[in-house]
Amino acid sequence: MSETVPTMSDQDRVTYWWSRAIAAEAKLKPRKLTDVEGLNALPEWSAIRVVKRKGHDFATYYEKVGRHRWLALDPGDKADGEDTWHAEEILRFNEEITVLYVPEDGGR
Repeated sequence: MSETVPTMSDQDRVTYWWSRAIAAEAKLKPRKLTDVEGLNALPEWSAIRVVKRKGHDFATYYEKVGRHRWLALDPGDKADGEDTWHAEEILRFNEEITVLYVPEDGGR
């Protein structure tokens, strides 16, 4: 099945499809994290899905881009990589964290 997203730029379209692929992968073997140590232990280029607190019904995706820095993957954000967060900040403001991709273990 082919799906198109005509209103997105090429970069946004890549981000969109990448996030869909990661979400599909996570359904195979989800792993939840609840502490800073767990987030910090993940290698760079790992990806996580975060569900917000306080009644929000949407998720945010992050990619680990440094020793303790996570990049918010938001195709609608015009900051282009400026929104990075420490693990402590992610845990403080969010309630459910699912590991979607870890490069060292074949993506699971």
